[in-house]
Amino acid sequence: MKHLNINLSNNKFIKIQLKDNSLTEKWIDVHNKMVDEGVNYFCNEDFTIPCPLLKEPESVGGFSKQDCVDEINKAIEDANKLLFGKQVPYKAYLGMPWSHTNRLHR
Repeated sequence: MKHLNINLSNNKFIKIQLKDNSLTEKWIDVHNKMVDEGVNYFCNEDFTIPCPLLKEPESVGGFSKQDCVDEINKAIEDANKLLFGKQVPYKAYLGMPWSHTNRLHR
């Protein structure tokens, strides 16, 4: 089982259990590249856990925000082609709130 640890500014952290699948592997790869490049994560008004406000990057690993949305949606479409029965009902979009992002992660 894979986990994501989020360190908060008050010396506490959140441990999130991640699904073990190819989409998670791709996300981990992108996450590690972002960390290597010094990209900071950011919080918006939909994020309910206190954390330092960091600047939102304009691009990630040389990809524009729209490129990232397109890649996520392509991965969802590819996964749906392999699923029988209920498919992933969500799509990524620019400006989506954390609540929608969480749906995509599940």
